[in-house]
Amino acid sequence: MEMIKVGPIGGKTTGGSVWDEKGEGEIAKIFVTSGTQTNFVLSLQFLFVDQNGQFILSDRHGAQYNYSYTTTFNTVVLVYPSELLIEIKGTYYSNGLRSITFVTNKDTYGPYGSARPMIVDREIDFQIGNDPS
Repeated sequence: MEMIKVGPIGGKTTGGSVWDEKGEGEIAKIFVTSGTQTNFVLSLQFLFVDQNGQFILSDRHGAQYNYSYTTTFNTVVLVYPSELLIEIKGTYYSNGLRSITFVTNKDTYGPYGSARPMIVDREIDFQIGNDPS
């Protein structure tokens, strides 16, 4: 299966950057770091399975760890290969991703970050669908 591209979304004008996994493979795990005092998602990282069954860890995307904040680290473990990511939704503000939720054909994971959006937050909702091909 070939990866699709969406975006960029959010704060490129505030120091964000576009990132691309270049079709590494299917997602087996998602690592989410969020700040408990900042109520933001600080970083995302993915573990892919390539066509040869090898695991590939992506770069960490987002803020570098700031140890002046209390951070929470969560791992979303997908039941590979039967569990498919079908939706990514969340909220963002001009200075970062406030919350993110991953929806699969089997379960919902999250929200990570702030569970209570602010009035000024903007929503993202990527409907990917559950077609495995």
